[in-house]
Amino acid sequence: MMRGLFCQPLRTLVVCIGVSCVPGWMGLCADQAELNEQFKTNIESILVDYCYECHDEDGSEYDFSSTSTVGSVLKQGRVWQKGLRYLRDGQMPPADSHTPTDSDRARLIDWLEEALACIDCNESSDPGKPTIRRLSRAEYDYTIRDLLHVDLQVGQDTFPGDAGGHGFDNFADALFLTPILMERYLYAADQIMDEVLASTDARKVLFHVTPTATRSPEQAARSMLEMFLPKAFRRPVTSNEIQERVSLFEEAMSEEKSFEAAMRPVIKSVLISPHFLYRQEADRPEEDVYQISDHELAVRLSYFLWSSMPDPILFELADRNELSKPEVLREQTQRMLKDPKSISLANHFASQWLAFDKIMFVSRHEFSPISWADRKSMFDELAELFDAIVKEDLSVLNIIDANFSFLNRELADRYGLNVIEEGLETWSDSDRPQPLERFTLPDRTRGGAVTSAAILFSTSDTYRTSPVRR
Repeated sequence: MMRGLFCQPLRTLVVCIGVSCVPGWMGLCADQAELNEQFKTNIESILVDYCYECHDEDGSEYDFSSTSTVGSVLKQGRVWQKGLRYLRDGQMPPADSHTPTDSDRARLIDWLEEALACIDCNESSDPGKPTIRRLSRAEYDYTIRDLLHVDLQVGQDTFPGDAGGHGFDNFADALFLTPILMERYLYAADQIMDEVLASTDARKVLFHVTPTATRSPEQAARSMLEMFLPKAFRRPVTSNEIQERVSLFEEAMSEEKSFEAAMRPVIKSVLISPHFLYRQEADRPEEDVYQISDHELAVRLSYFLWSSMPDPILFELADRNELSKPEVLREQTQRMLKDPKSISLANHFASQWLAFDKIMFVSRHEFSPISWADRKSMFDELAELFDAIVKEDLSVLNIIDANFSFLNRELADRYGLNVIEEGLETWSDSDRPQPLERFTLPDRTRGGAVTSAAILFSTSDTYRTSPVRR
């Protein structure tokens, strides 16, 4: 039942999202043959008695008379979702018509919830063409971190805000490329290369191949690009793409005195390339419905869970065309959720889903007694809660009602909670939030998101609370 779906452990739901587009994988539903049999024995008679009189093929806006299987329900999924909502609310059938008993209504609701939860990826359906996705500011920063091993946050600090859509900043249709953003990309590429060349570790990782007595600068550049370019573009590259950059290197080498200086404009050209800035998937106009490649799947998965590029394990599995195997994909999804980088799922998805990201973007004159460090603690409390629910496979209901939280002394004092250990050091750095620790709460009054400081803050106006918004 769909009601039961929301009591599932959250990590289970995330894993199911990760593998739900693999052919051969079924959604969170009972066996379809069993549901089809239930329809014949228990459900069809309810529809005949209470629904078909109005919802038939004779001029009705919503014709349910053709419903006979789970498949037929899924074909009218939007209509049946609306019908299910009306059934739950008691709006259908109308009060002035023949209405079902409570047991019949409950039986029909339960069956529809199960049927609508079924996803059969073997069935031919048209998912539509994916919109080309520009990296959001956060995705850009995380990708630079994992590609070049420098953590500059240049995207968050200098790029214009992502327009977003439906509350999320990675909504593809709203991620435009403006002239000012292109200028910032050029500026960021220079900043990043400055940092790489100044960092011993990052420099060694990038320039892992250098000219020697037996290796010419051109050969070194080619070897370096053969390793770097597929990671930057997040897919296999062609010999022409390599050669284009080698030619650029040769031109730069004729003017520069060192190998690293000549490689700088080459790497910069990669960082401003559409193949880096966008998550592109190959267009297959000759095929109406097709399975995406393993490399495209690796990119979708990594940006969903990490907001960043695939790691070497995902690249290797994609190279071997093994990632799309359901058991491998499930295993990798679980591995990625255990990785510290999966905190981005909380920092970006959860914060925008629950709308507590606003707390980090108010101007300083608003809520002036609350410092940036305090607001960061409030943000991290909820992010850590969501992350713990995912990693520990807890019920999603903990978002609403949990018996634990993540606190520091400042938060505990604000809540009036005496849960901080006496030995916890006093924090005097107003520019950085005190690290949070997990505590079991004395009661459930403060557990979950609803009464958290981040949600109360985000749903308030500057000088007053807003019960309606809450």
